Amino acid sequence: MRSRTPRTSRTFSTSWRRWSAASRPSKTRSSRSWSNFENAQRDLGAVTSELSEIGGLITEAEGTRDKAFGEIDAQLAELTAERELTAKAVPDDLLALYGKLRSQYGVGAAALRQRRCEGCRLELNAADLREIAAEPADAVLRCPECSRILVRTSESGL
Repeated sequence: MRSRTPRTSRTFSTSWRRWSAASRPSKTRSSRSWSNFENAQRDLGAVTSELSEIGGLITEAEGTRDKAFGEIDAQLAELTAERELTAKAVPDDLLALYGKLRSQYGVGAAALRQRRCEGCRLELNAADLREIAAEPADAVLRCPECSRILVRTSESGL
């Protein structure tokens, strides 16, 4: 059996020299480290500045958004008040029918334009149009296809 001692000692000696050389401070390594540190500080300053700028843009955008929300809320309040006034002039049974149709279809009434119901977008046939034209002006008309309340306009095509 051979002894491994000389080989092990040689390996240890080589490893020690490498470690010893690597752990010694050198001017090149410390100046490179200092340069890396300065670069990192400069990058940090640039990123911090950019972050501050983005924060300002976010604050400005939030202000614009909040202003738009305020305007929308004001318009909604105005339209809600207008709707309440208009609803007072509509008979209760018609308002109830409108509410039922609106909950079913999302839209309770639709304009009749160019012989077409704007609710279902279907064109009414000639017989249905004749019946609608024969009804009095204050009659409540319903679309024969979707059952929504039809509102006659100057563009109805009657």
